[in-house]
Amino acid sequence: MPNIIVGLLALSMGLWGMAVWWYSVEEFLRGAVPLLLILFGLVALMAGVSRVKRFDDSAIRREQQLDDIDLMQRSSAREETNDSSKIEGEDR
Repeated sequence: MPNIIVGLLALSMGLWGMAVWWYSVEEFLRGAVPLLLILFGLVALMAGVSRVKRFDDSAIRREQQLDDIDLMQRSSAREETNDSSKIEGEDR
């Protein structure tokens, strides 16, 4: 119950303050809104850049993994051909 009373008092005092000092509130908003827009824009830009960077890093990792798999397949294919040629040489 005390929380409700304090909340209503704060709300009523805030509304009264905005009504009495509306010019000051308006002046504050004129200065604060552009600053907030700049701040939100920078945060959004950083989030976008980090997402693109993360995407590029994951693409590079995938490409490296595919290269590693390709190298392993090539080396195993070479070993199989070497083994089969050794077996053929022993048969002769």
